[in-house]
Amino acid sequence: MIKRALFSFAAAISTPVSAQADVDALGWLSGLWESQSAIWIETRWAEPRGGMLIGHSRFGQDETALGFEFFHVQAGEDGVLVYHAQPEGREAVPFRLAEANATTVAFENPAHEYPQRIRYTRDGDALTATLSLMDGSRAQTFVFARR
Repeated sequence: MIKRALFSFAAAISTPVSAQADVDALGWLSGLWESQSAIWIETRWAEPRGGMLIGHSRFGQDETALGFEFFHVQAGEDGVLVYHAQPEGREAVPFRLAEANATTVAFENPAHEYPQRIRYTRDGDALTATLSLMDGSRAQTFVFARR
């Protein structure tokens, strides 16, 4: 059985996290999120259940889908949350929890070519996803509205 410690996101400051976190505290990601620009992106996160948060995304232009991704978050063997990204159905790439509070969560994998950091921030009915290298360079930011 994987041990999970409760992490008080409401009291946390956006600094690196060494404590274990509970996946249920990331329920604020749940819902259908959409970004509209030259390329549209739809991301759907299910409610956390059974120690796992799962989601998927698809993107396209006009009415043509150009790609998709599956992802899930759950505690690793050491109890620290891990975000598993699986673009286009390929093998999942793990990113370990690095930052968390009531409205922000970030995961990192310095060994991955790109991205090395995935950060989500929620502000009401807006969700911002930022992909970057560890030093913040090559940042790509996507702003989603709750649908």
